[in-house]
Amino acid sequence: MRSGEKKQESNLSSYIVNICLIGRGELFSLIEKKKMFEDYYKYIRKEDEVKSVEDIWKTGMVFFKIDNIDEEIATAEKELNISFPPELKSFYKELGYGFLRQNEDRTYNNLFFPPTEISAFYTGFDFYATDERQEYYPFDGENLIFFEVDSDVFMTIKMKGPDAGCIFYFDDKVASSIKEFIERMKTDYNYYMKM
Repeated sequence: MRSGEKKQESNLSSYIVNICLIGRGELFSLIEKKKMFEDYYKYIRKEDEVKSVEDIWKTGMVFFKIDNIDEEIATAEKELNISFPPELKSFYKELGYGFLRQNEDRTYNNLFFPPTEISAFYTGFDFYATDERQEYYPFDGENLIFFEVDSDVFMTIKMKGPDAGCIFYFDDKVASSIKEFIERMKTDYNYYMKM
């Protein structure tokens, strides 16, 4: 056997050992999470590229990457004494925050909150200090606001139980995941109201 073949065989053995150590399911889970939102990378823009509201809606959705996202997630989690759901963390790390498709008269915000905004809402920081919506969306450790429909209404993501990771509009389950929610919003901006 030549030295190059030995090196390839050694590398292959190393990969096989790593797969066995990690566990097959966990490896596929890691690969899947790494590129969970890859289909939406084309909608990522820089904030300074957006000159008007019209620029945002040309593509039907827009996302803005967040600098130091790992730090921002960690800070928000610490302030709230929680861990964000894994899919929400992946969303933040891959896409940041942003807006989804709106209706023609743009009465909905359809805004994915960044982690700091979620924390600010629940801790009553800044203009959230007197926010009446906190009465309707109390921090209970089971439901987490993450998406602002309009100035009065949020979508929540379940944090615990059999519906963990599912998206809710009030008490109605409207999607089994963030990715499903985005896909459904792409075709019908208020599909959840018809359920």
